[in-house]
Amino acid sequence: MQEPYKPAERRPPLLPGYVFAGGDGHIATWVREDIATPAVSAPTSWAQRVELGWLTVLQVHLDAYTSAARTTQLGELAALTAAEGGRRF
Repeated sequence: MQEPYKPAERRPPLLPGYVFAGGDGHIATWVREDIATPAVSAPTSWAQRVELGWLTVLQVHLDAYTSAARTTQLGELAALTAAEGGRRF
């Protein structure tokens, strides 16, 4: 989820049937409670990497205000995906 709660520093809300897997009020992940909690990391402040077995999800929250910032972020995203060495997304 993007911007799932305010303020961003507070504890994540409890969602019935789901477990908080990681993140903060800017970008966060919950999974169903009957699924093993995946490894979650934050390679940047605007991206979250979620490992679901053989599948990797890069959840991103691109800048909403300037195209220059988004262009920079997309360049960084290309580098992040290249570093995965061909892993599926």
